[in-house]
Amino acid sequence: MWWIIESIYYHSDFKGAYSATGYGGQFITVIPKLNIVIAHKTKLNLFNYLGLRHDVGDGQYWQLLYAFIATR
Repeated sequence: MWWIIESIYYHSDFKGAYSATGYGGQFITVIPKLNIVIAHKTKLNLFNYLGLRHDVGDGQYWQLLYAFIATR
């Protein structure tokens, strides 16, 4: 599924951005204003499936992405 990102932390560079979220902490985010495409992939394994190990969650992903964009 694709999600339209109107605003992340009210940062204007995210206007018009969109993102896909996959199982196990996988993301694709497109930020047209900055000409950036981010593909975040994780290795899904038995530990992830059983819930014993977690990779980057939604909140952490967006915090990391915002921190990266804020430095530009």
